[in-house]
Amino acid sequence: MLVVLMGTACVFAALPAGLTVCAEEPASYIPSPTDLTARADFGFGINMHPKSYEAYPEVYLEEQVHAIARMGSEWVRVGGAIPSDGDWTYLDTLVGLCNKYGLKIIMVISPDTTISLEYITIYCETFAYRYNGSDGRGYVDIFQVFNELDLPLLKAKYGGASPDGKSETEYYTIPVDGAADLPEYLEYLEAAEKGIHSKNSKSQFMVNFSMTHYGMIKYYLNKGLKIDVVGWDLYSSNADREISAAKLTELYNAMEEDFYNKYKLPVILCETNVNSRSLDATERAEAPLEPYMRLIDTLYLAYARPWVKGAIVYELLDEPAFKSENPESWYGMFKNPGAGGKGITDPNNEKPIYKLIQSLIGGNENMPVIKRSAVNLKPYEKLTVNTADDSGIGNTDNNGNAEDITVPDIIWHTDDTETDDVIDGTEADDPYETAADDAHSAQIREIKTRETHYEMPWLVIALSGAGILAAGAAVVAVYLIVLKKKLKKTE
Repeated sequence: MLVVLMGTACVFAALPAGLTVCAEEPASYIPSPTDLTARADFGFGINMHPKSYEAYPEVYLEEQVHAIARMGSEWVRVGGAIPSDGDWTYLDTLVGLCNKYGLKIIMVISPDTTISLEYITIYCETFAYRYNGSDGRGYVDIFQVFNELDLPLLKAKYGGASPDGKSETEYYTIPVDGAADLPEYLEYLEAAEKGIHSKNSKSQFMVNFSMTHYGMIKYYLNKGLKIDVVGWDLYSSNADREISAAKLTELYNAMEEDFYNKYKLPVILCETNVNSRSLDATERAEAPLEPYMRLIDTLYLAYARPWVKGAIVYELLDEPAFKSENPESWYGMFKNPGAGGKGITDPNNEKPIYKLIQSLIGGNENMPVIKRSAVNLKPYEKLTVNTADDSGIGNTDNNGNAEDITVPDIIWHTDDTETDDVIDGTEADDPYETAADDAHSAQIREIKTRETHYEMPWLVIALSGAGILAAGAAVVAVYLIVLKKKLKKTE
């Protein structure tokens, strides 16, 4: 039996024969939009991962971005990290390709919170400055800092009852040993926001949450954090099979009444899909359309709310090599059998849900592929210029041994609230214990070396010139004094 939106039938022409998306009475449940391309202020999209994920090797980068674009996407969401070898070519190319297709980018970055607040700021400055769209460089529209912080911050993560996360009281607001709390993450987010906005006046700063856990966002906004856009991760089914249509509507209504009406911040659905925990082995392997119809329901719901500005499906590719039983291995719009990411090159691996969304949002199956050679990386050469005072700066571990800088990978999460969901293990870390450590200071200096400041040499030249002029003036002054004394003697 098809998964449909409860009750009365309302068949849309864009759907394949026999498939329906239906609205429960009263009609206000869903306005039943028949055209998902009419809103100029709304865009659909897909999440992808960087090359550090086995399913997303760099060799297929062109095909990955092309598949996102030809679906009809306006948005792409991807994780970014400072490369340990200092080579930004891959990330620069990814951003450049997305820009070439006209895709807007949400980049998720996760600075290490165990070093210092200064490190967090510099880390975010580095991305904000590099991808500000100036001087021929690529542009990132939104920087999301951290991912689903609500999960480790909820009291339920540490043995309490499972809250719905709508209230600030459901999170730790005073320090508790071994538990992350809202005030300490407020400092992290303030440091991140400073880094984004101080180096980039165009890109926006995003914080996201899952399900109904917007109490965390309310706390940060009430404390004055300058969030530009809110990310919402909402999956349309869970371990108990699909979430009912009525429940989905309740979630949207609560978000609108209890959050949006007060704060008036735009919201983007950053992760959405049918939670693959609800799929059996056959459905995971064969990916028939029927179990995914709840995703279509969610897309219609998002599109029907004026304060929601986008809906981004998680994710582009299945990742069976990740962990066969991990639900995040089966969220893809493409089947991806085996390791190496080759699934993206085979049209037969397109899941029916991909083709359906493509037809609903005006995708172009015949869109030509843009090659990476079309991305002009020459301006990036300017970004490799070092400042005059940072030569030879390296990184050391706590024992003084030389090592490369380590940047944590982005860790993605499902929308459920099981107690094993944590983010980077940061809930038990004290960021202040090592803030003054020499090794961490070295890491900060290394980040500064890699910052995208290429105006600094001009400052060095100017200062050097001033120094030379001052030295010359001093020599002239000494000469005049000596000459004056000689003249007195001759008199």
